[in-house]
Amino acid sequence: MLVKWIRLTVVDRRGFERGQRKWAGLLGEPGFRGQG
Repeated sequence: MLVKWIRLTVVDRRGFERGQRKWAGLLGEPGFRGQG
């Protein structure tokens, strides 16, 4: 199991949310459980 913890400050909230939505494509990959 791999867990990655990232802390950051978001300046462009809409741009950040748009980028995060691109991770949705990983849901069908073997071994990928999710992102929160």
